[in-house]
Order: sequence, then structure tokens, then C-alpha cells
Amino acid sequence: MISTIHQIACRIRSPHFCLLVMLLAFVFVSVSGGQEQSDNNPVAAFVDDQPILVSRLQLQVDLVLTKTPATGRKLEIIKAQVLEENIKQRLVNLYLQNSKFKATDSEIQLQLGNVKKDIAAQKSTLDKFLKQRGITEKQLIQSIGWDLAWAKYVDNFLTDTNLQKYFDQNRRRFDGTQLRVAHILFKPEDINDSKSWDKAFADAKSVFADIEKGKIDFEKAVVQFSSGATKINNGELGWIGWRGPMAREFTISSFQLKPDQISVPTRSGFGFHLIKLLEEKPGTIKMTDIRPQVAQQVKRYLFDFVGNNQAKKSKIQFTGKSPYFEFGTKILVVPK
Repeated sequence: MISTIHQIACRIRSPHFCLLVMLLAFVFVSVSGGQEQSDNNPVAAFVDDQPILVSRLQLQVDLVLTKTPATGRKLEIIKAQVLEENIKQRLVNLYLQNSKFKATDSEIQLQLGNVKKDIAAQKSTLDKFLKQRGITEKQLIQSIGWDLAWAKYVDNFLTDTNLQKYFDQNRRRFDGTQLRVAHILFKPEDINDSKSWDKAFADAKSVFADIEKGKIDFEKAVVQFSSGATKINNGELGWIGWRGPMAREFTISSFQLKPDQISVPTRSGFGFHLIKLLEEKPGTIKMTDIRPQVAQQVKRYLFDFVGNNQAKKSKIQFTGKSPYFEFGTKILVVPK
């Protein structure tokens, strides 16, 4: 039974999606509901001519900032992530509403009745519930329809066979594998200045190319170029796992490497890294030991898969009123 908008959203949460995990607590807002666009309430993007308003995004950004304070470029990235997630949810909804998974009117009304019962049990009313969240009953019904359709879709795929297949394809992420890694850090002189980031990226690309061509080996490049404190130890960071302790971007890049392989420049909050995998220690955890965690990862995979496929059929337009990633990339575009 759904008792809050947050519970509606939790179906697509992912353990590693920590920065944006709060965003989907917001009700899905279609073009027919919510605030109207105006000069004082501009549009950040359109998905098949349906506007995503800057004001709606700002509410979500503010929620993130209560947990993760940010300024400068970090704030711009958060805003771009918020917009990206809203676009993807719109895309998934477009697919669901034209599929066999679409919720029926009777299913929606039954669930709406459950919501009203839950609200009454909390000694409140539907009007108060909606007013507190700044939404309409129509938007609540749309959100319930989204939730039911999404639940049908994911339940269709969350079989033991599919979960085992996904586990096997991504075994190192799940089975407790440990990696011993080293890195070269290219740190921007001013972390809030985009030109400093561009310079650090250019330096990282140049050194990576020289290593690839054999002009310099990794260990010498560490000593000569790294801004990291580990340069005195050939850049070695020790053992890391999928769940920590390194930044998520660093970890993802590390787990894509084979022993002795070096990553392309990888961005984190500290700068750009060239990562080298020194040694791998395989894990022993089985899929049946962590089935719920694997299921959450599969849900996130399905969410991205459906959104990206629908994007090929839909028209996405950015207005430049809010920072955004070029869709399907991590190329950040900031309004001037």
C-alpha cells in the first residue's frame, strides 16, 4: 500500500545513486498539471513539447542541498543531474502509458482509495495532504498511475533467472571483489573555476596519451605530474571495493579496468584521475546472498534502459535556462 509520495518513488532507487536518491520523492508532473510556464517561471527543457519548469527543478535541488550543500560547479552538476532525472522519468512515463503495462482506471482508483485510508489513519485529510506537498489530486492520480505501471514493468523482469544473469554480467560489483589501485591526480587550481577544470582535463589527456605511446611510464608520471599526496608511494591508494571508500566516479572507472590497465581521465570532486589497476582479489558473495540489492540495481538498469530507448523516439529540447548534460552524456552545459 502506498502511504506517501516518497514510497511511490522508492521503487527506482539504487544504492549507489546517493546524490539523487531524494529526487524521486517528488510527484511526477505532466504538462497538464502543476504550475504554468511564464517569464517568471521559465522552462528548463521540453520532452515531446511537455515542459519541465525551472521552479519544479529548484524545489528538488533545494531538497538535495539540505543534505549535500554545494556551490559553484558542484551546484551546477547537481542541477544538471536533477534535470536529467526528470527528463528520464518523463521518457519512461511516455513509454509506460503506451504499453501493456499502463495502469487501468480501476487499478488507479483502488490505489487512490488506499492512499485516502492511510491519510485518514494519520488523522488528516486528502486536501491537507495535497496542500502540504503543493500538488493537485490530478497529479496524485498521475503519480499513482506511474507507480502502478512501473511496478508491473519491473515485476515482469525481476525473475531469479534475470537477476542471476545480471549478477554474472556485473559480478565484480556484487561479489565483494577488491581492487588495489594507484592514480595520478590532476587537480584544478581553483575548484570553482571552469577554466581550471578545463586545464586539468587537458593535462590529464596529454599525460594519458604519452603513457599510451610509451613516452613515459605510469610510475614516473605519478612523480612528475600528480597533485595527490600518494605520489610518494607511486600513487598507490591501496584496496577499494564497489561500495567504497573512493568517490563513485572513481570506483566505476576502476571496476572497468583489467590488471595493469590504465583508465582514461576520470573526473571526481577532486579533479581528474588516471587510474591503474595493480591487483584484483575476487569476492565470494553469491547472488542469493544479496538478492534485494541485485534487484534494486536491475530496477535502476531498467529505468535507464527504457528512458534511453524512448529518447530515440522522443524530442528533447533544452532551453538553456538551467544547467544540463547533453542527453546520454556527462558533458555539462552551463547557461551564460
